[in-house]
Amino acid sequence: MLFTSQIDAYVLRYSGKSYSDTDSIAMIVLYDENKKHIGIIRFYKDGQTIPINSLDHVSEPKRAFLSMHERQLSGVVDMLRNEKPCFLYYLNSVNAFLHSGTGLVGEEENNRSLSYPFWLINISSDQRESYGVTGTPGFFVGNEKIGFTKLIGAQPFSVFQRVIDEQLSR
Repeated sequence: MLFTSQIDAYVLRYSGKSYSDTDSIAMIVLYDENKKHIGIIRFYKDGQTIPINSLDHVSEPKRAFLSMHERQLSGVVDMLRNEKPCFLYYLNSVNAFLHSGTGLVGEEENNRSLSYPFWLINISSDQRESYGVTGTPGFFVGNEKIGFTKLIGAQPFSVFQRVIDEQLSR
């Protein structure tokens, strides 16, 4: 079941040591535009086994519970502070994440706007065939305005950097 909500406010709680009831060392409580609680992201010590992501189907609005490691905390806080809009997505225990809306390339260093946000999606086997995806992971870099470059299989960072640079020069 897909649950999605725009994040309009958050509260960060950080102790640096485990909370007794959850073993998490920090958590971010997420709220929608009506100040309704829509989710919690709990952060655990790096290397610690973390609980699976879950969705509370009973509460209204629904609430997503995500688990991450401590090393991800600064990136999540940076995203919540600096990216607008931000969304919380929950599809299942494996596909739960934060997503920022459409923005300008390089934080306005380039005047070309990305027409569409970046998405993390799972596609069925017949969809894979129609897109020409022959292995996993499969990536498409770009947007509908400038076109896409397809990358199939695990790739080193240098390949992504080259493809992104090529796309930005279009």
